[in-house]
Amino acid sequence: MDSDGINSKLALSPWQQKQAAMLTYFSSLEYLISLHTLVTRLIDGNIDPVLDQAKSQGRDAVLVDVRWGTRDTSQNWSNNGWPYLKGLQDLLARQIAERPLGKYAMAPVNESFRGMDQFSLGWMTPDEEDAFDEERQKISDWASPINHTMADRMSKAWNDFYFACHYPEFACRFDRIPRFRILTDIAYPTGVIPKQTGIYIAKDDPHAALQFVWSGKHGRELRQATTFNELGLAAFAAVGRQDLWFSDEKMFKFTTSPPYAKLFHDDVIWKDGPHPNLAPSAVARRAFTKQDSEWYLVECIEGEFDRLADLNAVETVKSGPRIIGGTRCIEPGFYFSPSRPGSRRYFAKDELAPTFDTEYGQTFWQWDASQT
Repeated sequence: MDSDGINSKLALSPWQQKQAAMLTYFSSLEYLISLHTLVTRLIDGNIDPVLDQAKSQGRDAVLVDVRWGTRDTSQNWSNNGWPYLKGLQDLLARQIAERPLGKYAMAPVNESFRGMDQFSLGWMTPDEEDAFDEERQKISDWASPINHTMADRMSKAWNDFYFACHYPEFACRFDRIPRFRILTDIAYPTGVIPKQTGIYIAKDDPHAALQFVWSGKHGRELRQATTFNELGLAAFAAVGRQDLWFSDEKMFKFTTSPPYAKLFHDDVIWKDGPHPNLAPSAVARRAFTKQDSEWYLVECIEGEFDRLADLNAVETVKSGPRIIGGTRCIEPGFYFSPSRPGSRRYFAKDELAPTFDTEYGQTFWQWDASQT
């Protein structure tokens, strides 16, 4: 370790580097401003012109109902639905103004849209409603990475699968990403608000999703590490890093092969036949566990980049050896079981690795990145 607390032996894997780059982008002011722009475009370019047209055409005169009154009128939506959309625009503007002060928050898109959904769009033509729904979906899709990034304990933070879902679009926008280094001078435990805002990596688990947290009085605590359980590790070993989540064919083969075929049968094989495209999400629903960890800050190296094309080499499960419970250790060293917090221990050559009772029948011991 050098004087700056940088351990040159610890480095991000290509997939961890991609995660760090995505977190950098999704936590940026630029990305938040883009979300505000989408909401403004929905108001100014879609909903307001349609409201004006509905008024000029006198649509409400034929929409008032004896039983339901003005429920389906544009005036009712203007009075009650539109304020939710305008409120979202204003809240995002406030978040943009407060970001330079080091304040971060989830984007309240879902709450605003749920409020809007209470009020009828019966005053729109089918084409107008389709256009409105399309713009709404773009906003929801754009907000999702922000909310994974800023997630509180009650919300869905990033996991390996969510990163994979958002990676293709990210890769379409960037052909190179920054390099990063790991600062090992301070290891913060789960549940602590660190002194520095930024991206953090689990100290001893190469499969734990990276996370973004911020410091200060109202900062975000470091969450538990979201990592692979035994089933997740089995999928990782069977499919490989490059194809995990991305190859429907290989994921489907995993779900239809022993010992998991019975577990996944109803998820991927329906009455009308097999559905390989459902295999990634079916595995993801069962592939993760959460556990306390210690966390290192990840720092961007200014002016240094890697092309994504150069990072897309196959990354195998061997970020170190792996032992299946009930078999003997080949490579002596420190290992841990992702499903059992505090399980880190040393195995000598030919030592029998223990097994635990698990939901999926196999225990995996993962090589610890820190062999001290």
